[in-house]
Amino acid sequence: MMDNNEENKDLTPEEKERIRRRNSRKGFFYCVRPVMAMFAIMYFAVFALIAYGYFSGAISFSAGKTAAEVTAEVYTYLMAESWKSDLLGYAVALVLGLFFFFRNDWKNYDNARESRLGLTSVVCAIMLGAGMYLAVDIVLTILSGLFDMSVLIDQHNQAMVSLDMGSLWLEMLLFGLMAPMVEELYFRGMCFNRMREMMPEAISVVISASFFGSMHAGSVLQMIYATVLGIFLGWIYCKTENILAPFMVHSAFNLMNYVTLPDSAGPFLESNLGLLIYYFVGVGLLIGGVTLLRRLEKPPLKPSGYGKEQ
Repeated sequence: MMDNNEENKDLTPEEKERIRRRNSRKGFFYCVRPVMAMFAIMYFAVFALIAYGYFSGAISFSAGKTAAEVTAEVYTYLMAESWKSDLLGYAVALVLGLFFFFRNDWKNYDNARESRLGLTSVVCAIMLGAGMYLAVDIVLTILSGLFDMSVLIDQHNQAMVSLDMGSLWLEMLLFGLMAPMVEELYFRGMCFNRMREMMPEAISVVISASFFGSMHAGSVLQMIYATVLGIFLGWIYCKTENILAPFMVHSAFNLMNYVTLPDSAGPFLESNLGLLIYYFVGVGLLIGGVTLLRRLEKPPLKPSGYGKEQ
């Protein structure tokens, strides 16, 4: 019987690295390091905003104020200006994320195969993103009719109001494009990609989605549906093996927040027929998107050079 050293002779560098990470005590830390870095960047941006508010005179820490008063003043300031810390945090995270993704991860995964995305992929992503958004809205509507969720909904609405930047185009740029790009780089492109080398893909999807949900802890409802969305995006990434696929779906989901209907459509959508059509549109978009996705599905990904002899 061959010992481990003899068995490892014919392994490619990628396979040896896979085994090293699996057997390393630091393997899991290697996987979650990008997520920890992103949390650190976003918290740094929050503290930078507090410092800016202090030096600009928007908030003060005078000796005459109690700790409760200072905390309330800082909280009010952050709720009103949180988009500034989001903009700073996502901008820094984007630059660092692109650098480390292309340096350490992309060359081992997305570049290891043909995974081009064409017009069909874009249409598929829009359908999946819009369908998932409508599905979340439908589920919340049904649950709010069955249970008293007024407290949770008020908390969620307050969190959404804090994201108001006063400019529609700036909001769409930040939350519709920049935020999805950064989050997909960190949670799917780096964290999930590294994690699935150590454990089954399904478990990797759930764990990375849990981190993704905790990133959206502005409200309980947002954290829950963000976790579900993270699982959905991880599944899409597994099917396409291209980081642009979950990015486009994520972007379409966020941009649906800015799709408005004329006021005249309100009474119709509140009617039974309007709700029925609304439900069918949401389900139809999801089914259509999944159908298109099956045409884009890639075979299981193997790293560059996998299976080749030295």
